[in-house]
Amino acid sequence: MNPIFDILPSSVDADNCILICELSSEGFSYTIKDEVQNLFLGLAVYHYDKTIPPAGFHIALQILFHEHQLLSKNFKKTIIVYSFPQSVLIPYSLYDSQQNEDVLNLIHGDLQNNDTILTDVITEHATYNSFRVPTSIYDVIQT
Repeated sequence: MNPIFDILPSSVDADNCILICELSSEGFSYTIKDEVQNLFLGLAVYHYDKTIPPAGFHIALQILFHEHQLLSKNFKKTIIVYSFPQSVLIPYSLYDSQQNEDVLNLIHGDLQNNDTILTDVITEHATYNSFRVPTSIYDVIQT
């Protein structure tokens, strides 16, 4: 992964901090917020090396996590934001969790064999957001 922006503290009190991460098909970024002081302590943005096939992105992510021990701390809270393009907004009245895969395949095609389907609730708009994340990347994040 290519570092684009990297301003991180030398240490953090993880018990008082929140780790906020964003994953996309372009790369990975994260910030650390101290909840006690209500301050952001650091920010890092990494882009995937475009010379590597997308199938290798999960390996690049594993290497990044291994190199940055800060990411393996037990934070007070961790928030993961997935920013992948294959997403569908479904109103409450039409939502059926058993049909998430069919709806995503209808809108975005069914060429994705190894994806994990996740769903967020958007209460303010009475809508569900169903989206696909490459399983290899999802597994790295879960680990």
